[in-house]
Amino acid sequence: SVRLWEGARGYPEKIKSALNELQSPLSKMPGVIVENKGPVASIHYRLAPDPEAAQREILQVLKGSSKVKELGVSLGRMVVELKPPLRVNKGFVLRELVENNGLRGAICLGDDVTDLDAFSAIREAFPGRPFIGVAIAVEDAEILKEVKEGADYSLRGVREVERFLEWLDTDPGYTSTRHRPAHE
Repeated sequence: SVRLWEGARGYPEKIKSALNELQSPLSKMPGVIVENKGPVASIHYRLAPDPEAAQREILQVLKGSSKVKELGVSLGRMVVELKPPLRVNKGFVLRELVENNGLRGAICLGDDVTDLDAFSAIREAFPGRPFIGVAIAVEDAEILKEVKEGADYSLRGVREVERFLEWLDTDPGYTSTRHRPAHE
């Protein structure tokens, strides 16, 4: 089941309010897609005719928004994220999941710089329990070098992710590219 972290309570409403304020200017930008994820919103500009210009225009619109001032703004790969202004990232969330559920292992797949915090967290020792974590970069033409280097393994695209997940369930013959030595 999905539940909202206590520190993010109230932010889905703030995100919704900010997106309502931003709807008109963002909807006029060709190739810009807005995704409301509850306590976070993603403004994708990968499909814009000029992605660099779209990013500048999006940031300018956000700068002029009274609602966005209550939120944090971060940049990812061809995306601008609106989120609670909290010291929370994917690594924090991963640690919370491991601790709260008593996990002994986890696999983290990612394709963006925002996934590097989770890649680091999955390698951290979890005191008092055996834990094995693996970070996997999902490569495509846009992947940044530091994301690939931050992973233990890499898979080439979504289709290989599908094959990997099928392998976890059934196929003992699957292989991938290893980037780091195995964890203890």
